[in-house]
Amino acid sequence: MIPKRPVIEEAFDLARSGRYRVPSKVRQALVEKRYTQSELFQLEGRATRARMRALCADACSPASGSYAQPGSGSGCAAAPTGSDIFTRTDAS
Repeated sequence: MIPKRPVIEEAFDLARSGRYRVPSKVRQALVEKRYTQSELFQLEGRATRARMRALCADACSPASGSYAQPGSGSGCAAAPTGSDIFTRTDAS
């Protein structure tokens, strides 16, 4: 079995990819990649959330070259919904 990459590395790479406008969408992608809630908890710090927001915003800005026009199907073109910080997905 191939070990998973550390969650912080995967999260920052996804944020830099330009596919996600807000960190909560990055978190959803990590859940789909089978990262556990305890692994995702590593992303809850204030500095980490701020860095993730900055990476998502930079990757989705028109100057970055990965910005897509509305309706093109890119994650950056969609307007954010709800909070732009990580939201808990468990029932606690």
